[in-house]
Amino acid sequence: MRIITICITSSLFLLLTSCKKTVCGFGDVIVGKWHLIEELMDPGDGSGTFQPVSSNKEIRFFNNGTFEANGEMCGMANQASSTHTGTYDTSTETFSPDNCMSTAPISYKYSVNGNTLILIYPCTCGCQQKYERL
Repeated sequence: MRIITICITSSLFLLLTSCKKTVCGFGDVIVGKWHLIEELMDPGDGSGTFQPVSSNKEIRFFNNGTFEANGEMCGMANQASSTHTGTYDTSTETFSPDNCMSTAPISYKYSVNGNTLILIYPCTCGCQQKYERL
């Protein structure tokens, strides 16, 4: 009986200490650094698919509800340019870039699935960017 208890305790310890933060569900899954890998721009008929992009654009989401990107975030620019910042809200799964050319704050949807982040921009056809966790 003692051996079974030791085995179970050891297994639980290994499981809890070996899994990544996002896989085990601890904390905000969006927090971390992400790299742009694909874009989707649907032609308007639902037939669009994600296409690979060669990009050095990255976003870092912080625990305090802010983010910083090395490229423009008000639209679908896919290359690094200058530093851009904003906020995000995990309860609504939205992100809001600072200093967009608008009179009202702009919020866009996002979704996280494991090590994949998808930013969803408004347009008449599907406009999305796919990021991979670094």
